Amino acid sequence: MTLVVLHDLGDPVGGQAWRDAAAAHGFDDVWIPDLAGHGHTPAPTGGNYTRVDPAYAVARAVVDGLELDRSIMVGGGRSGWAAMAIATAGQGAGLVLVDGLGTPWIPLAERSARRRARTRTLALDARSITAPPATGLDPRVAASQFPHGDEALVRDAAASIEIPTLLIGAEHEAAAAVAGGFAGPATVIGCTPEPKTVVAHMTAWLSDL
Repeated sequence: MTLVVLHDLGDPVGGQAWRDAAAAHGFDDVWIPDLAGHGHTPAPTGGNYTRVDPAYAVARAVVDGLELDRSIMVGGGRSGWAAMAIATAGQGAGLVLVDGLGTPWIPLAERSARRRARTRTLALDARSITAPPATGLDPRVAASQFPHGDEALVRDAAASIEIPTLLIGAEHEAAAAVAGGFAGPATVIGCTPEPKTVVAHMTAWLSDL
């Protein structure tokens, strides 16, 4: 079994905390990269980021030999949607979403207003037009990404996900609301979203699969 982790976008340590937590719990077959614009991974061409960038990273890794047949796919925070998209394609043996449901869920008009506000913010931020740093966190990542906020999007995806799913983290209320809509079995655990805590719960969950 391979543990595949897509860390939250904007995490200043990239995938390092997840790599440390996985090692501490005995996972030796892992693929936990620093996503584009994090750590030692360069920013995407043009410096533009989208919510599906992590899914593209997985697709490129599959081309290079990563096997998803028996993989547990973990999506943290804003990378949760990419992990769900991979699961809807029937990839992986299990899905773990760590506060990855795109909350807070808000109406369409509010989501549109938020996108417009983000565009204005980027246009006025000098960092959005400067070259990204060679290493570390690209400051544009946090500014250009936010939770998608779309409950209907989550419910539509959940109805197509047949593999066992663990919904874990602080968004317990939202997770409980959608758990019954997954095509496969879904387990909800409320806890802090720190990698070391999540991996401990996830290890117990995996032992019951």
